[in-house]
Amino acid sequence: MILATCATFITACPGCALWVSTSTPIREIDLHVTDPYDGSQVYPLHLVALGSDQRLRNLVGPLRLLEDRMHEESQYAVIRAADCGILACYANDMALAARALDRALGLSEAALADEHQVSSVSKFAGSERTKVFAGEPHEVATLYVFRGLVFLAKNDPENAKSCFLKASLADAMATENESRSNWLTADVLTTLSFTLYGNNVRATDHVEMIKNTYPQAATDNGWVDGAALAAIRRADLVIVIIAVGLPPIKYGQGVLQYAEAGSSVGSVLVNGSVAWLTDNVYVQAVTRGRRQMDNILAARQKRREDTEMAGSVALGVAGAIGGLVGSAIQLIAGAVIDKAQQIDTDADTRHVGALPGRFYVWVTNSVRYREVLSIELRNHAGQPIASGEIGIPTTTDNMPTVVLGWFPG
Repeated sequence: MILATCATFITACPGCALWVSTSTPIREIDLHVTDPYDGSQVYPLHLVALGSDQRLRNLVGPLRLLEDRMHEESQYAVIRAADCGILACYANDMALAARALDRALGLSEAALADEHQVSSVSKFAGSERTKVFAGEPHEVATLYVFRGLVFLAKNDPENAKSCFLKASLADAMATENESRSNWLTADVLTTLSFTLYGNNVRATDHVEMIKNTYPQAATDNGWVDGAALAAIRRADLVIVIIAVGLPPIKYGQGVLQYAEAGSSVGSVLVNGSVAWLTDNVYVQAVTRGRRQMDNILAARQKRREDTEMAGSVALGVAGAIGGLVGSAIQLIAGAVIDKAQQIDTDADTRHVGALPGRFYVWVTNSVRYREVLSIELRNHAGQPIASGEIGIPTTTDNMPTVVLGWFPG
């Protein structure tokens, strides 16, 4: 596999000129590396029951740093708050998750509603990264999904439903009508929220919409078993959300584009049954409409090399190999170096680094208090690469158990 697409490499450092090399491209075989997810090792899968007393203590330090930075005035404020909020969900710090996600979504909505900011984004002069970052539609939708999960963990399904519906509304900029409002993760969670607060008519309507809109058998881009979803009831509801992989990588040479970071996870099994792959976030990113800003920038007819793409890939790979703490450290590193890039780019390549690449969902009414869920992640060859167990905490009959897992590989 060739790691570089051409024989010319361009690198840059703050305050220095571009350096061009015509060296032979480095290939994967030259690095003498092995695939860490070939099945020869099974990594621990970190799982939390949201809202329980369980905490991932090794994320306390990174979270503290991210929380401090998210309150700084910066063009990166949305990114910092979003990264903090998602990471706080993985650590099961619900109070911090709510504060950070509310800040990220509030700042995003304010930036989008500010006519001055919207106008300034369309100007020809200056780097796009000097403008306020409001988040791309797939990023905003993902933030609403996580915010809804926090509400579910607090047994507030009505507010959770509102968040999941807003996630679907973030699709308003899709390039094709059929690509709009197609966040299956959000639609499944909306259905479960209706069920939880007793609106069975709306839940049934939503299930029928899902059956008519989404594949009912396994695909790489998203599917669901509509009949199984229709059978779910409020009592003893257990919802498992597994977030895997890295977010789509933004890059731009005149217009905004995405590269898929991919994931080594080919399937997720919960107690031996297959979870639904509800969303590939890369697909969500590329089916969203381009902003007017990108069309304007294309007219400049300048093709500047985007040095941030390589940097994003490097951060992502290091985070995957380093596990949860490694990923958290990479997010902090990204926040630290955000002012170090001195190369102007044609398109805004900033992105929320904590976003997963894919969502898997599994739901049941058949698991009771103190029973154990066994979750296994397998690679595309069907070999186990990560596994974990989690006990079901005490809840009331009408309060859901929401289990969240994160695997950045």
